[in-house]
Amino acid sequence: MKASQKTHFSGVPQRSRPHTRSGFTLVEMLIVLVIIAILAGILLPVLARAREGGRTAACSSNLKQLGIAFAQYAQDAGGRYPGAGNFQRWKPGNGHWVAGIDIDSASDAGAPVSKLAKLTAPFAATGKAAEIEKGALFPYTKNAEVYMCPSNEDAETKRLSYSMNCGVSGLHSVRLREPAVTVLLVDEYRTSDAYFWAVDMGTSTDALTQDHNGGGNLLFADGHVKFFNYSSFPLDDGKDIETGTPTEGLLNKSWYPGKTGAAVRPATTPRFHDRAFGPQGSTFPYPFADTAG
Repeated sequence: MKASQKTHFSGVPQRSRPHTRSGFTLVEMLIVLVIIAILAGILLPVLARAREGGRTAACSSNLKQLGIAFAQYAQDAGGRYPGAGNFQRWKPGNGHWVAGIDIDSASDAGAPVSKLAKLTAPFAATGKAAEIEKGALFPYTKNAEVYMCPSNEDAETKRLSYSMNCGVSGLHSVRLREPAVTVLLVDEYRTSDAYFWAVDMGTSTDALTQDHNGGGNLLFADGHVKFFNYSSFPLDDGKDIETGTPTEGLLNKSWYPGKTGAAVRPATTPRFHDRAFGPQGSTFPYPFADTAG
């Protein structure tokens, strides 16, 4: 055997070096936990906003489908819109866009009413539900889900999240001079009751929701939907508690071009009323009966 092929072997066994493994120290673990907490604090709000963005889009889709249904109804009804449900007085068969059930013996207004939300403070939901399927619009939607915003906490109870502009109730569509800026449906606050009270008198409990990352959607009479941040376009409950002066939200509800004594607003500002409606919209006198018949 050649020398280069010899295998050298030592009879002395080689000791393996001991393998030592050190764990995390308490300080290191605390640092890791702090980093995780910081990342969670950054990511969770982002994820929540992204999720709400999806719900906002779903809400917008609901309103667009309802807008198509309103147009189809008006076409079949000689050009007129359905009733908005004045002060929640809407029994099946009255031609309102939604119908109410569980008629009370008395109401805040002194007449039978099916209340989804209380008409006095704190304006909370009553636990009752609208009978969407018996409303004038349902034959054109055939889907109860489109009446409910995914961000509205009361939607499942009331089966309703949106409210119709009282100024368009029963109105003929030809009287809408500028349908692209005239509000038809409001993605309303949680105590929505199908009827959006927008007139220049007293206070109005109805308000735009802020559930969609600080704002809500509006459906316009021409069928398009637009998101509005509440801070840039408030629609609130009326008057300042301390001074009694009208809030910006109430002024936004009652403004229209040419209104006497009103602050000037851009022509593209959404409105609930028009000069063609009369001084207080189409609801005076109210064109729909309070009871069935």
